Amino acid sequence: GHPRLNPFEAYGALVLREIFNVLYDCFEGGDVWSRGAQMRRIYPRLSEAFLQHLAQYVPAECVPQEELRQTAQMCDNEKIYSDLYDPKTAAQATLDFISGMTDRFAIAAFEEMLRF
Repeated sequence: GHPRLNPFEAYGALVLREIFNVLYDCFEGGDVWSRGAQMRRIYPRLSEAFLQHLAQYVPAECVPQEELRQTAQMCDNEKIYSDLYDPKTAAQATLDFISGMTDRFAIAAFEEMLRF
């Protein structure tokens, strides 16, 4: 609760909020795989990790063939995201991915978002 930590708290909130906004925008228009592929040109590291995360937790028939090939760890995970068109599922998938990030990856992803 020390006041000197306030700027770091604000920075952390900014980083997480902006990462959420960028990833959640992938679901706009319904085709997360196409939007994610477009995002790879702008945010290669962040989008690659996010699409791999999604590919591991949706049924294989929902994942484009090229994504299946790129996801080396298509394992027997429980498929928890069945309807990526549902806004609640999209938000949950985004939050789950962010909650699994390390601080270092989140900061690197945010810095990737700031580069031109």
